[in-house]
Amino acid sequence: MIHIRNHRGLRALSALLAFGACAATASAATDRATGLPLYAGTTQPMDASDPDFCGSAKSGMNYTLNTNAPDVLAWYKGKLHGFRYEHVKLPDGHNFDAFVSNDGKQIVEVYQGTGDGNHKYFDNLFYFELTPAVDPSRLTTELKKELPCS
Repeated sequence: MIHIRNHRGLRALSALLAFGACAATASAATDRATGLPLYAGTTQPMDASDPDFCGSAKSGMNYTLNTNAPDVLAWYKGKLHGFRYEHVKLPDGHNFDAFVSNDGKQIVEVYQGTGDGNHKYFDNLFYFELTPAVDPSRLTTELKKELPCS
C-alpha cells in the first residue's frame, strides 16, 4: 500500500499515472476500420471507402501526416509482420508503398509527397478492409496500375 503524506506527493503520483496512461494510449493507436496499428501523429481520419474494388467492398480511412519517409516505412515494416510490401512508382512520378495482408483482406498504403530535395514527406496513409478478400498476388499487381481493377 502506498501512503502519501502531503498534496505534493499526491500531485506527483497523479501526474505520473496520467503520463503513463497517455503513453500507453499513444503506443496503442489503431485504425478503426482495420484494427491495424496506426503511426503516431496522424490527423483525424476521413472516409475512403469504395463499394467496388476488384469485386470487393473496400471500407477504409484516409489519414494525413507530415514526417520523414524512412521513419514511417521502417515503422510499418516493423509493425505489419506477415504483410507483403510493395514499392510502386506511378506514371505521374509519385510513389507509394503498399502493405498487403497475406489473406488479401487488408491494405495499408503510404503516399509520398514532394519534400525538400533531401527528404521525402508523406501526404497520406490509407487503411482498407476488403470484403470478400482479394487474392494478394492480384492486389499487388493491380496496385501498380494507374486505375487498379478497371
